[in-house]
Amino acid sequence: MLEARQEPTGEADSFIPRAIVHRLDKGTTGVLLIAKTPEAEAHLAEAFRRRTISKRYVALVQGQVRLSATKSVAALSESSIRFVNESAIEVSAPIDKDPEQPGRMRVHALGKAARSRVHLHAWSPEALVSLVSVELFTGRTHQIRVHCAHVDAPLVNDDVYGRPEDVSAARERYGPLMKARPMLHSWRVKVAHPDPAKKDALEVSAALPEDMARIIRMLWSDLGTDPAAWPLAAIQP
Repeated sequence: MLEARQEPTGEADSFIPRAIVHRLDKGTTGVLLIAKTPEAEAHLAEAFRRRTISKRYVALVQGQVRLSATKSVAALSESSIRFVNESAIEVSAPIDKDPEQPGRMRVHALGKAARSRVHLHAWSPEALVSLVSVELFTGRTHQIRVHCAHVDAPLVNDDVYGRPEDVSAARERYGPLMKARPMLHSWRVKVAHPDPAKKDALEVSAALPEDMARIIRMLWSDLGTDPAAWPLAAIQP
């Protein structure tokens, strides 16, 4: 990758290899794709541009995932929240920068199109926490955090998009079990293999980080920590 960048291209950082083809929010754990060759870099960048990459995240969210809990979107003609099936809802809500809070994003009619599908795996009425996995069909900044908050189920320990009282309660309840970050993990990424000679898709997954695994064991001791083995749960109306 460095050899491929020995000639200036006119860019200020033209000698820096574009090995990292996407990014994760600060504090998010899990899969990050890194290209080893310029050809792989171009392939992966194009896959992200064309949205042909399958991305699945795991999150702990505060409250229940419900269609009826959705915040008002009456003024957002571009927005929709719908049931996909009994265990999943799809959120299509444009995301834009929040001009009043630097570094924060918001659902706004003038934002860029964003679509997420939230699958429910488990619900703890005692802790008021849901375990979900989220498919991303777009890659907007803070997309999962913004969309989950939009359906009134912000990520556990998210002090940007969560309710202050929920963040305080989570820190009191889980204490040393939980690191100082939103409970979000990039679990699995699937994409056509950069090597054209290989017909099978490239699929990469990352085991849950210990802080999320501890909380899952605490709330659902019989569930295990392999997202591929988790059952789906019915979303309440």
